[in-house]
Amino acid sequence: AGTPVEGLIDIAGEDSTWKLSSKQLVLGNSTLSGTLSVKTAAGAATTIGGDIASDRVTVTALLGALAEKAAAGAANAEAAPADVAAGSVAAAQQAVWPESVFNFTPLKSINGSVAVRFGVFDISGALSVHDGAMTIALAPDSAAMSSLTGRTAGGRIEGAAKLTAETGGVGLDAKFKIADADLAALGSKSSGRATLEF
Repeated sequence: AGTPVEGLIDIAGEDSTWKLSSKQLVLGNSTLSGTLSVKTAAGAATTIGGDIASDRVTVTALLGALAEKAAAGAANAEAAPADVAAGSVAAAQQAVWPESVFNFTPLKSINGSVAVRFGVFDISGALSVHDGAMTIALAPDSAAMSSLTGRTAGGRIEGAAKLTAETGGVGLDAKFKIADADLAALGSKSSGRATLEF
């Protein structure tokens, strides 16, 4: 079954450029508003751009178009431990890395970026970001999230991540920093506050 969609979309077009806008579009479990532009040209990649606000964003939704086994990956992501406060970088990466086969074919003819503002960004069952923003950039062989900001674990998070198609697999380059984090809020057995990088 596909993702349910409910709402109105205004579409305006001129030459090879289309602009889609909505004040309230329900997409699955998220409610979105904003604009998206799409420019097409014969023999060239489709260029996208826009500014979108959403009450909720999930890693599963962002990677859904690329992950051929997204459902299984989502289940494992929810169950994965994310003991970031204990310095377990491997566990943190496991929490945001679905056990899926990535397919970059849907991006072969797409270039561009979209600014996203959100109420909640669910990274994993143990880590979510509130009242933040990020930029999503797409290219034929990569999908990137940059300029991530927001509140998490009582502190402020900054970060970026990029998935790149590589021979025989996919590369992940990611870096996150949580300033003034409440260690107890991250599931740590320790207490107090600290700045964490992973």
